[in-house]
Amino acid sequence: MNELESPRPVRPQGQPGLRFNLFGFPTRIEPSFLLIVALIGFDGTASHVAIWVALALVSVLGHELGHALAARRLGASAAITLAGLGGLTASRRADPLRRGESAFLTAAGPAAGILLGLPVLWAAHATGWEGWTTGGYVLRTAAFTTLGWSALNLLPILPLDGGHLLELALPGTPAVRHRMAAQVSIGIAAVAGVLAYRAGFAFSAVLALMFGAQNLALLRAQPTPGGGATPGGEPGGSQPLKSSTVVQSSASDSWRSPDPEG
Repeated sequence: MNELESPRPVRPQGQPGLRFNLFGFPTRIEPSFLLIVALIGFDGTASHVAIWVALALVSVLGHELGHALAARRLGASAAITLAGLGGLTASRRADPLRRGESAFLTAAGPAAGILLGLPVLWAAHATGWEGWTTGGYVLRTAAFTTLGWSALNLLPILPLDGGHLLELALPGTPAVRHRMAAQVSIGIAAVAGVLAYRAGFAFSAVLALMFGAQNLALLRAQPTPGGGATPGGEPGGSQPLKSSTVVQSSASDSWRSPDPEG
C-alpha cells in the first residue's frame, strides 16, 4: 500500500517491531506481520514455514520499496511499515500528485515484484529442480510471492493497485472516479469471490468478500451526486478508504492521495 499524506506531527516511537533503514527509507516490521504470515503459510513442516515467511517478507518489502523509490523520484519522502496482514508505504510531499504521477507511483509496487520474479523464473528453468525438493519449493514459493502476488495486485479491485489504476483511467473528477471505481470493484470482487470459492481457495474468497464490503462502505460514506452524504458519511466530503497490503497466499496494496486533474 502506498499513501500520500499531508505533513503531520511525528508519531510516538512506542510501536513494537524491528526498525531499520532500507535504502534510506525508515522501515518497521511488527511482530503481527510475521505471525500472520507464518499462520497463513503453515503446512506442518518447520522448514517450509521458515522459507515461506522469509520469501513473503522479501516480496512484500520489495513491493513497498518499489512504491518508496517511486515516491523519492517524485520528490516525496517515504516510510515503510509491515504490520498485520500486510504493508504500508506512507509518502509525503507538499504538492499533490498529478494523475500521471499517481499512476507511476501505483504501478511501481507491482513492477518491483515482477522484477524480483523474473530471475526466479530463469533459475527454475536453469536448475530444473522438482517441486518436491527443497530447492524446488524455494523457487516455486519465490515465483508465487513475486509474480503471483503482482498479478493479483493488478486486478481492477480497490484497494489493490489495479483498482487505483482503473480509478485513474476513468473520466470525471477525483471523487466521481473513486466512486465509479468502487462500484466496478464490488462487481469484480463478487465474481472473483465466487470463482475462488468454487476453485477451493476459501481464503481468497474471504478476501474478495472483504474488498467488496470495503467498497460498499466507501460508497455509503461518500457524498451522493446531489451533494448530501449517505448514512455514515460526512456532509460535503468523502472518507478515504484505508487498507493494508494484504498477505494471503498473495499480497496487495492500496493508497489514497490528493489527485488533481492532469
